[in-house]
Amino acid sequence: MSLLTLAWLVSVTVIEGVADTGISSPVTLADVQPIFTEHCTECHNADNITAFSLEEGQAWSEIVDVSATQIPLFDRVEPGAPELSYLVHKLQGTQLELGGMGNQMPSHKRLEPTNALTDQELELIVRWVEDGALP
Repeated sequence: MSLLTLAWLVSVTVIEGVADTGISSPVTLADVQPIFTEHCTECHNADNITAFSLEEGQAWSEIVDVSATQIPLFDRVEPGAPELSYLVHKLQGTQLELGGMGNQMPSHKRLEPTNALTDQELELIVRWVEDGALP
């Protein structure tokens, strides 16, 4: 299966899962930063050993149009293309299907299920990417 075919199949899955989150388009980083702060920055911060920070003031430049470490064929966030955004796959738990690795994020949700992303939070991040991953 070609990468283009795989991306199309994944895009159908990603787009079909997006519902109305109550926030009008375009979604910006200001809309999704609170999600990153609540669920991700415990590990993805400037002081930790993770590959990048999702802290306010750093998240956009560290993930948008930046190659994913675990699968460099994908950017962490590809503006306008959630199906080509490794971050979306990591949050959905589909990264292994692409040849990626590791756990679905946030990984500590396995220990603390109350810290898992809600469907609405995931949908908002997908919409942010679809809308161009605006700062």
